[in-house]
Amino acid sequence: MFIRHSTRLPLPVAITSRVLPEAVAEAAGEKPRVGFAIGPARVRKRVSLHVGESHRLGQWLRIPLTWSAEPGAGLFPVLEGFLQLEPISPRESKLSLRANYEPPMGRLGKAIDDAALHTVARATVKDFVGAVRTRVLKAAEHAAAEEV
Repeated sequence: MFIRHSTRLPLPVAITSRVLPEAVAEAAGEKPRVGFAIGPARVRKRVSLHVGESHRLGQWLRIPLTWSAEPGAGLFPVLEGFLQLEPISPRESKLSLRANYEPPMGRLGKAIDDAALHTVARATVKDFVGAVRTRVLKAAEHAAAEEV
């Protein structure tokens, strides 16, 4: 199953591309929790995040990643894809996560995913991208304060 989510960053790609790899590496070291909300309640699951080496494509930056649930990896899909950073304008950039996953448990897992869990997967990816966005904005703010 293909899944993606994008968000805008109110920063030029030159700044975001400097802080994004470190922000993602920090998230991986903390074994992030990803999840979704049901009304006021949050449902979260810890994931093991493996981050690959970043690649530049002109002004674009791609960071491969894989995540799997901890514990219970056999009950949850493994997500494989990449974060991508690209310029939108001189003062704005876009952060996207594009990934694939296979629902566990064969045909039964696919049926469950089609019925409900793909919506959960989309919410989880959105949550993760939002958390990376927050880290990037804080790191960029910190870097700007150090330059002054």
